[in-house]
Amino acid sequence: MSDILNTRDFLELKTAVEELQKARNAAINLIEDLNREIEKRIQYENELKVSEEKFRSLFHDHAAVKFIIDPDTGNIVDANDAAASFYGWGIDELKQMNISQINNLPPDKVKKEMEKARLLKNTHFEFKHRKANGNIVDVEVFSSKVLIGGKEYLHSIIHDITDRKNIESERLKLSVILDNSLSEIYIFNADTLLFEYANAYALRNTGFTEEEIKRITPVHLKPEFTEASFRQLLEPMLRGSEKKLVFQTTHKRKNGTLYPVEVHVNLQVYEKDKVFFAVINDISERKKAEESLRESERNYRELIDGMNETVWVIDFDGKLIDVNNKAVEILGFSKEELLSIGLYGVDISLHREEIKALIDFMPEDKIQIFETSHKTKYGRVFPVEVYSSLVTYQGEKAILSIARDITERKRNEKIQQILYDIARAAAGAKSIEELLTEVRFKLSNLFDTANFYVALYNHDKDTLKKVIFVNEKFDIEEWDVKNSLSGYVIRSGMTLLLTKEERITFAHEHNMELTGIPAECWLGVPLMENEKAYGVLVVQSYTNPSAYDINSARLLEMVAHELSFAFQRKKMIRDLVNAKEKAEESDRLKLAFLANISHEIRTPMNGILGFLDLLQRPNLADDQRDKFIEVVNQSGQRLLATINDIMEISKIESGLVELQYAEINIAEALNYHYEFFKQQALAKHLSFIRKDTVTGNQSLVKTDKHKLDGILSNLLSNALKFTHEGGIEFGNYIKGDELVFYVKDTGIGIPPERLNSIFDRFVQAEQGLTRQYEGSGLGLSIAKAYIEIMKGRIWVESEINKGSTFYFSIPYHPLHKQPESESPATPVFTGKKDKITVLLAEDDEISYEYLEFIIKNEGLNLLHAVNGEDTVKIVRENPSVSLVLMDIKMPGMNGLDATREIRKFNSQIPIIAQTAHALSGDKDKAIEAGCNDYISKPIEADELMLMIDRYTT
Repeated sequence: MSDILNTRDFLELKTAVEELQKARNAAINLIEDLNREIEKRIQYENELKVSEEKFRSLFHDHAAVKFIIDPDTGNIVDANDAAASFYGWGIDELKQMNISQINNLPPDKVKKEMEKARLLKNTHFEFKHRKANGNIVDVEVFSSKVLIGGKEYLHSIIHDITDRKNIESERLKLSVILDNSLSEIYIFNADTLLFEYANAYALRNTGFTEEEIKRITPVHLKPEFTEASFRQLLEPMLRGSEKKLVFQTTHKRKNGTLYPVEVHVNLQVYEKDKVFFAVINDISERKKAEESLRESERNYRELIDGMNETVWVIDFDGKLIDVNNKAVEILGFSKEELLSIGLYGVDISLHREEIKALIDFMPEDKIQIFETSHKTKYGRVFPVEVYSSLVTYQGEKAILSIARDITERKRNEKIQQILYDIARAAAGAKSIEELLTEVRFKLSNLFDTANFYVALYNHDKDTLKKVIFVNEKFDIEEWDVKNSLSGYVIRSGMTLLLTKEERITFAHEHNMELTGIPAECWLGVPLMENEKAYGVLVVQSYTNPSAYDINSARLLEMVAHELSFAFQRKKMIRDLVNAKEKAEESDRLKLAFLANISHEIRTPMNGILGFLDLLQRPNLADDQRDKFIEVVNQSGQRLLATINDIMEISKIESGLVELQYAEINIAEALNYHYEFFKQQALAKHLSFIRKDTVTGNQSLVKTDKHKLDGILSNLLSNALKFTHEGGIEFGNYIKGDELVFYVKDTGIGIPPERLNSIFDRFVQAEQGLTRQYEGSGLGLSIAKAYIEIMKGRIWVESEINKGSTFYFSIPYHPLHKQPESESPATPVFTGKKDKITVLLAEDDEISYEYLEFIIKNEGLNLLHAVNGEDTVKIVRENPSVSLVLMDIKMPGMNGLDATREIRKFNSQIPIIAQTAHALSGDKDKAIEAGCNDYISKPIEADELMLMIDRYTT
């Protein structure tokens, strides 16, 4: 017997020596890896120094206003030339100042804002800044951390947004005007007729809420219309034969009361969407006023002469009967002259036949509204908006028209729209040529762009080379700057506006011998960078000496400013992408992975060790002890999940994952996940919906259940993690020979640039030190690997702040019979707990003590074995054993082999496998060996006792 023991001891010692040698080799390899990492770190630091020098050069030479700020003190450490020019202080003066001397906020709030910028990776602010001359301007600040000389500073880029703020203010005013309008204003969809917008007055007057109004159409408000008749009314505008529609009808409020209205409708097209814009005036009072007006014509003259708009009274032959004083003042004619020439001598847009048609078809009790153009006695043409209606004048029917000058409104609308369109085109254009073509087209709405060019200056050759050149007279690729108007714009950096006559005088004054075909009107503005002109934007007219004016020049300067940003942005993006993208990608991913895994392991470990230490303190209150234990448990679960993911991905990359096909019911599988995750969703106040369209016999399939569960679990866990409001929906459907599953959430969404990388190893949709969500970044990678092993595919659709939908498909292998249940056999043992004996096969002392406490605390009897041989022996010799809790890895005979031996003489006793491996396939191996069920370490007490009760009661 002693010889046998000596041989066993020798084998164990030999195994220990071999394991020690493996550990030594692993340590040597680790040291070599660390040395290589140190060498790479030194190289990285050297490259970082070079990068800092490049940064300083880019900082000082950049056209944008820039500061380097010490976040601890707020002192301005450095400023570039653009900052000095913008603020009016010299660079040396700025470097002696604190940012609180420029920022209009109180110093304590400035410090708080700097702290935000310091904690976040990239931060955007809007402030009011003070210049040296005392002017206060609105600025947009982009701040990010930068490491200089081993210290963190804030790198701030400042843009003047005063003009943009003014535009936003005007838009806000417009919004306020709409909501405070005494007219009902609606926008409804041209296809569905559903309301998309109603102003505050419309909601108050009709009694509907904003939600209710968006569920109905105009037909609900107009009892005299059906949907068909209303669509027929709108059809001329959809065909393009009518621009506007004006009519009177009756509206019905939510409470059923009726009131007369006047409806003004026109069609608006935004890109591909068509909507109708409707202004509805409640004319109840106006009806009374019109009646009163007909009864009191004696007040007519005082009324119309007091108006700021021109007023016209016209008979049905088109003859002018009367005009007000404002018409005389604006048009420059005497009243007698106006009555003599009539409406036909003033209106230049409508032909005599059109005016006659308007008069002939003037509707009763309705107002006609249209736009046309009027001409003054001195030839000035201006647009007007005309309101016409039938009145009684001196006892006869006549037409009263009120015309409002809308010149300024039209011009402002065009300018604002053009600037907006150009800014949007600058952000989205694929090339500068495409952008300039769009700019030329947009500007043509305001002035002549038949001759239009943009050229860039070549300093070495002292020439200009075209980027785009459109000219009615000639074409040219490149020309000398000397003796050219565009060359003067380059040298001076100033806008130049000349007529043909002024061109001659200008050339003489500047000793220039101009060549080429002279234009009747020439306008050029510089493209500027770092206060130097690097290009020119020119328009010219060969026919009209008054083609351009000071307003044209100012607009062109704004366009040139936007184009300069576009040129600089394209160049900067191209340079940065080419210089850094490829060099940094691999290092970034590696560092991100190491930092992430380190964080995911150290964070829960810190929680476990820290709170275990706290638990050892005496006099802890029960609620404190319970809280600390819960933290330890949560941290342990998080650490276990990270380790499981790392082990599983290692197995995937080693090619050790195998498919284990089984016959399953996928409807039951989805129901399992629904029940499992439902409580988590409820805890976050989220809706949780299962929509499995594959049911009945269609849900009986053959696939790898473990991997399908793993994929669904990963996707549902992610959806719950990243969704804070709304809900989650998951389900499946059959498409051809594929079985498709989906998980849809209303979470934070995934940036478009990360959609193709989130399935990569160690990559997450949220990157960097500021990420809010824990996790190793391996879940989606594992899911993708499982799906590909199963010959399927996975894809995602997402939108930031609206949510994501993950889809995956696997081959559909249907069955025609119900799969056998995977549930264990009916428990054999019955009786009271003190009659139940559990055999615990466990070689680890700490694990044994933990399980011993759980089992005995429930009043069960316990036997202990430390290896497979003893376990088989105890079961053979003790028929009273009710259940075996079998550790898989034990010295000598392992748990799987011990299970096989037991099944040779006892096929009834329940055996539950327990293991710390927790890899895919472990459960399948345990079941194949003869185990009834499987539980992975660390074992939760409640889960263990539920399983024991299930098999022994």
